Amino acid sequence: MYTYWRQEQLLWERLAGLDPRRLAALRACAGVQGAGWAFLVAAGAAAVYLELPAAVLVVALTAGAMLIVLGMAGYLGIRPAARRVVWPAGAVTVAGAT
Repeated sequence: MYTYWRQEQLLWERLAGLDPRRLAALRACAGVQGAGWAFLVAAGAAAVYLELPAAVLVVALTAGAMLIVLGMAGYLGIRPAARRVVWPAGAVTVAGAT
Protein backbone atom coordinates (compact mmCIF):
# COMPACT_ATOMS: atom_id res chain seq x y z
CA MET A 1 0.00 0.00 0.00
CA TYR A 2 2.78 2.42 0.91
CA THR A 3 4.58 1.68 -2.35
CA TYR A 4 1.50 2.55 -4.41
CA TRP A 5 0.89 5.73 -2.41
CA ARG A 6 4.55 6.77 -2.77
CA GLN A 7 4.50 6.14 -6.51
CA GLU A 8 1.44 8.37 -6.86
CA GLN A 9 3.16 11.02 -4.76
CA LEU A 10 6.24 10.91 -7.01
CA LEU A 11 4.04 11.00 -10.11
CA TRP A 12 2.31 14.16 -8.90
CA GLU A 13 5.58 15.82 -7.84
CA ARG A 14 7.30 15.16 -11.15
CA LEU A 15 4.24 15.91 -13.25
CA ALA A 16 4.02 19.40 -11.70
CA GLY A 17 7.07 20.52 -13.65
CA LEU A 18 6.37 18.54 -16.82
CA ASP A 19 2.63 18.87 -17.45
CA PRO A 20 0.75 21.05 -14.93
CA ARG A 21 -2.52 20.80 -16.87
CA ARG A 22 -2.54 17.03 -16.64
CA LEU A 23 -1.73 17.26 -12.93
CA ALA A 24 -4.67 19.64 -12.49
CA ALA A 25 -6.92 17.10 -14.21
CA LEU A 26 -5.68 14.33 -11.88
CA ARG A 27 -6.29 16.57 -8.87
CA ALA A 28 -9.79 17.40 -10.11
CA CYS A 29 -10.64 13.71 -10.51
CA ALA A 30 -9.26 12.95 -7.06
CA GLY A 31 -11.35 15.83 -5.71
CA VAL A 32 -14.53 14.48 -7.32
CA GLN A 33 -13.83 11.08 -5.81
CA GLY A 34 -13.15 12.65 -2.40
CA ALA A 35 -16.40 14.60 -2.63
CA GLY A 36 -18.23 11.36 -3.36
CA TRP A 37 -16.79 9.73 -0.24
CA ALA A 38 -17.68 12.79 1.83
CA PHE A 39 -21.20 12.68 0.42
CA LEU A 40 -21.56 9.00 1.33
CA VAL A 41 -20.33 9.62 4.87
CA ALA A 42 -22.65 12.61 5.28
CA ALA A 43 -25.63 10.65 3.94
CA GLY A 44 -24.84 7.75 6.24
CA ALA A 45 -24.51 10.04 9.26
CA ALA A 46 -27.73 11.84 8.37
CA ALA A 47 -29.53 8.51 8.15
CA VAL A 48 -28.38 7.66 11.66
CA TYR A 49 -29.44 10.96 13.22
CA LEU A 50 -32.42 11.99 11.07
CA GLU A 51 -35.51 10.22 9.85
CA LEU A 52 -35.07 10.43 6.14
CA PRO A 53 -37.48 9.01 3.58
CA ALA A 54 -36.00 5.93 1.97
CA ALA A 55 -36.06 7.58 -1.46
CA VAL A 56 -33.94 10.50 -0.22
CA LEU A 57 -31.40 8.14 1.29
CA VAL A 58 -31.22 6.04 -1.88
CA VAL A 59 -30.72 9.14 -4.02
CA ALA A 60 -28.02 10.50 -1.69
CA LEU A 61 -26.14 7.21 -1.56
CA THR A 62 -26.44 6.76 -5.32
CA ALA A 63 -25.15 10.28 -5.96
CA GLY A 64 -22.16 9.70 -3.68
CA ALA A 65 -21.38 6.38 -5.33
CA MET A 66 -21.65 7.95 -8.78
CA LEU A 67 -19.20 10.70 -7.82
CA ILE A 68 -16.75 8.08 -6.58
CA VAL A 69 -17.04 6.05 -9.79
CA LEU A 70 -16.77 9.12 -12.05
CA GLY A 71 -13.74 10.43 -10.19
CA MET A 72 -12.05 7.05 -10.24
CA ALA A 73 -12.80 6.48 -13.93
CA GLY A 74 -11.46 9.91 -14.82
CA TYR A 75 -8.32 9.41 -12.75
CA LEU A 76 -7.65 5.97 -14.18
CA GLY A 77 -8.26 7.34 -17.67
CA ILE A 78 -5.73 10.17 -17.30
CA ARG A 79 -3.10 8.34 -15.23
CA PRO A 80 -1.49 6.18 -17.98
CA ALA A 81 -0.67 9.24 -20.09
CA ALA A 82 0.65 11.04 -17.02
CA ARG A 83 2.90 8.09 -16.25
CA ARG A 84 4.24 8.13 -19.82
CA VAL A 85 5.11 11.81 -19.43
CA VAL A 86 6.95 11.23 -16.16
CA TRP A 87 8.44 7.82 -16.91
CA PRO A 88 8.70 7.42 -20.71
CA ALA A 89 9.05 3.92 -22.15
CA GLY A 90 12.66 2.97 -22.69
CA ALA A 91 13.97 5.56 -20.23
CA VAL A 92 16.70 4.32 -17.95
CA THR A 93 16.15 5.12 -14.28
CA VAL A 94 18.71 4.96 -11.53
CA ALA A 95 17.65 4.23 -7.95
CA GLY A 96 17.70 7.41 -5.91
CA ALA A 97 17.91 9.71 -8.96
CA THR A 98 15.36 12.47 -9.40
